[in-house]
Order: sequence, then C-alpha cells, then structure tokens
Amino acid sequence: MNNTFLVTLLALMLVMLLTVLAVTLLDGRGANSAMLPQPSEPVTQSSAAQSSAPGYVLGCYDGRLALFPEGDAVPERVYEVWVERLPEADRQKLLLGIPVENEAELARLLEDLTS
Repeated sequence: MNNTFLVTLLALMLVMLLTVLAVTLLDGRGANSAMLPQPSEPVTQSSAAQSSAPGYVLGCYDGRLALFPEGDAVPERVYEVWVERLPEADRQKLLLGIPVENEAELARLLEDLTS
C-alpha cells in the first residue's frame, strides 16, 4: 500500500513538472524567444517610418504580432500569430516596426504575414 502511494505521488510530480515545461516552451518563452522583445521593450521605428506619420505600427508584443498606435509601447490589438514562426525577413521588419496607414493596408499585411 505504501509503495503504491509513493509511486503515485512521484508520477503526479513528474506530470506536473512536464506540464510546466511544456507550457513554458509552447507560450513563446522558450529558447527562441530571446530574440523577441518582451512587453516592457517598446517597438521602435526607422526614421523614415516616423516621418510619414502612419498612425499605427505593426510589431511584436509578448512574442505575438501586434498593432501599436504610433509612439505607444502598449498594443491596441494582439494577434494569435507567433512571430518566431515567421520567416527571418518578416521578423526583422517587425522588430523595426512596419508602418500601417489604413485598414486596407493592415489587412494586406496580415494576409501576407499569415499565408
């Protein structure tokens, strides 16, 4: 009876440990997320993008694609698109910030990034 209890307890502890590890890796905070800005890091724009005053910037927040009001570090929208899964060229553009002037351009950019 005691051995059964100990084996069950150890099995439960192992399951909990594996669950924590899986959640950590799946939510974008794994080894690949070191390249991505965290919520406390504002997304910056190039000087050319700043001068055109688009109103919004597409960037990344907490490892996901996000839409920021120009000059804000807090996104207005966060999409269920993990930036680490995008091609390297797209990730680099998002780290700099992609200016968005209107809803049609936003729809086109989202379609390009998610297809």
